[in-house]
Amino acid sequence: MIRLVQTLQTLGDTWTVITGDQATYELAVAIRDRHKDEFPKVVLLFGGFCQAHNYLKAICKILRDSGVEELLVSAGMCNEGTAKKMFGEKAVYCQSLHAIRILSEAFWHLYWEAFERWASEEDIRQWKSPIEKVLKVLLDDTADATEQLQSIRACQPRLAILQNQMLAFQKSLEDLPTALFCLNFLEMSDILHRFIYQQREGNWLGHFCESARMLPFHAAAGHFKYSQQSLPLYLFEMKRLPQTAPEVHEAMLNGAIVGRRADGHHNAVSPNMLLKQTYKADAKEESAITLNIAARTKWVYTKPVTVQLSAYPQDGICSRPHTKQST
Repeated sequence: MIRLVQTLQTLGDTWTVITGDQATYELAVAIRDRHKDEFPKVVLLFGGFCQAHNYLKAICKILRDSGVEELLVSAGMCNEGTAKKMFGEKAVYCQSLHAIRILSEAFWHLYWEAFERWASEEDIRQWKSPIEKVLKVLLDDTADATEQLQSIRACQPRLAILQNQMLAFQKSLEDLPTALFCLNFLEMSDILHRFIYQQREGNWLGHFCESARMLPFHAAAGHFKYSQQSLPLYLFEMKRLPQTAPEVHEAMLNGAIVGRRADGHHNAVSPNMLLKQTYKADAKEESAITLNIAARTKWVYTKPVTVQLSAYPQDGICSRPHTKQST
C-alpha cells in the first residue's frame, strides 16, 4: 500500500483508490485503520467482478440440490455432470451465469402465466393495452431514448396498477413453499442481472444499491465474511464517501468505478477484471518479457518509478546495524 500511495503521489494524484477482492479488502482496511497517519487519502473498493462472482456462488449454493440441475438436464440444455458442476463449489463463472439466465427467463414465463390466470379480465384490461404500447416503443430500435422515456412516464399510473396487482398475487402465494422458493430465486437473479448491468454502464448509485440488496442472500448461503464483515463495512464507508472523500465520490458518480478499453456505451468492466484482461494477460504470455511488446513497454515506463520507491525501504534496512544473537 505504501508503494501504491507513493507511486500515485509521484504521478500527481491526491487520492489513492485501491480495488481488491474480499480478502484483499479486509486486509487493506485493517492496515489503513492501524496506520491512519500514513494512509489519510486512501479509499478502498470492492472489485465489481469479484463481488458478482461471489454473489453468483451464493445463488448457486442456495439452489444446489433443489432440482434446478434436473430441470436443465431434462430440457436438454446440458449433461448431468455439467449441471452439477455449474452449481458446485468449483463452478465456472460464465457457465453458471448462463444457467442462471436461462432459469430466470423460464421462471419469469411461469410466473407471468400464473399471474394472468390469477388476475381477472377486468384487472388485466386496466393496464394491458397501455403497457403493450410502451413495450413496442422500448423494443423499437429506431426510437430514441427521449421518446422511450416519455412513453414510460406517461404510463406510470398503469404501471402502478400492475405493480399493486403483482404484489397482491405474491401475497396469495405465502402458504406455498415451492412458489416462495421460485420468487426468492427470481429476486436473487434480478439483483445479479441489475448489478452486472450497472457495472457495464458505470452507474455508481446502481452498483451501491444492488450491493446492499445482496446482503441477505449472502447470509442465507453462509457467506458470513461477506454478509457480516466486509460487505457491511464497504457499504458503510461508501455511504460516508461524500463527506470523507468528496472528490472521489464525484469521480465515482462520473463513472470512475469502472474502466473501458474502447469508446462506446455498456462496455465498461470492473478494475480487477480490466487488470486481468490487460496487464496480467501480458505477464502470462509464453514468450519472455523482452519479446513481448506490451509487457516491455509497461516495464520501461514503470521500472524507474518502482526502483526509486523500492530504494526507500532498502536504504532503511541497509542503514540498520546487524546484530548477532547468541545461542
